[in-house]
Order: sequence, then structure tokens, then C-alpha cells
Amino acid sequence: MTSFLRGLGKGLAAPYQNTDIAKRSVISTLLFTGQMCAFFGMLFYTQVIRGSVYYVAILNALTSIPGTLISTLLYWRIKSRRKPLLVLYGMSVAILLIGGLYTVVGKPESEIPLIVCCNITLVLLGASLNMLFIYTPELFPSSIRSQGFGSATGLGRVGSMLCSFINQLDLQLGHGVPVIIYGGVLILQFVLTCCLPDTDGENLADVVHSEGDK
Repeated sequence: MTSFLRGLGKGLAAPYQNTDIAKRSVISTLLFTGQMCAFFGMLFYTQVIRGSVYYVAILNALTSIPGTLISTLLYWRIKSRRKPLLVLYGMSVAILLIGGLYTVVGKPESEIPLIVCCNITLVLLGASLNMLFIYTPELFPSSIRSQGFGSATGLGRVGSMLCSFINQLDLQLGHGVPVIIYGGVLILQFVLTCCLPDTDGENLADVVHSEGDK
């Protein structure tokens, strides 16, 4: 039992064993938290969009197909892992802020502009989620890749719980407010991604180097 606990503790501490690796672990966790918050938040936001819930739900389901195609094509044609992510986050921010502000300020009778903005963003978020699953493991050396990636994705699931509270603000603060908040979350995603090194899937480190080796 003692050896099991010792091994468990060692595994949990692996992604935080030096400053550089710890920084990557923390930022990766925050990235997954924000990604899950925005993605599932936009997915569940259809419950408060006025109109046909079934129609909007079908549109949301269809967004997974182009999202997968976009992520595949981008990483097939572009070696850089970080730059395509930044482009997708930037586009998502612009679309959400335009759709959210138009709904909050203009108060249009039709929900079509908001539905279109939300579903375009869902396509981009689906693509960026796929790309995160490729990019973040490459930030860690092979010896701790599973621990670093697993820790980030596991702890990042907290974001999917936060979106339930954010969506309630649609009733309390105004229709469209959650969309603006998710736009703010994606701005943070953009900034956090800029704080990480770029990778290309090649020449990845195999072991963790000590601070003195750098």
C-alpha cells in the first residue's frame, strides 16, 4: 500500500517537477478549462435560445463534422501547432462578440443572427478542441507525456461545470450575455496559447531536463 501511494504521488507530481514543465502544465490545464467551458457552454446555450430547440440541436450536432475536417486539414498543411489555434481563437472571439453585442444591444426579434454566430463558433471550437488534443501532449517530454496530458485534461473538466452557471446569466442579466462572456473566455485562451512554445510534432524531448541543464 505504501509503495502504491508513493507511486501515485510521484505520478501526480511528475508534471510539476521543474519550473518550465510546471508552467506548461498549469497553462495546459487552464486551456482545457476554458475550452471545455466555452465549447459545452455554447452547446448547452441552445436551451435558452428562443425558437425551435430541435432545429438548433440538429445544427449543433452537424457542427462536429466540419470541425473535424478543419482541424485535420490545418494540421495536415501547417506544421506549426500554435499558429492555427491562435487563428481559430481569434475568429471565435470576433464572431461571439459581434453576435453577443448585437443581441444584447440591438435586441433583435429574430434569433437567426445569434444562432448562426453560435454554430459557426461551435465549428471553430470543435476544431480547436481536436487541435488541443494534439498540441498539448507535445509540450511534455515522452517520459511524462501521459501524466502531463492526463493531468491537464482531467483537471480541465471543471470548465464544463462552470458553463451551467454562465448560461443562467441569460435569464438574470440579459439575453446574449453568456455569448459575450464566452468571447471573453476565448480571449484568455488566445493569451494563454501565446504563453506556450510552438511545436511541430518533430524532435520532441524524451526526458525532463533539470534547471541546471538549460
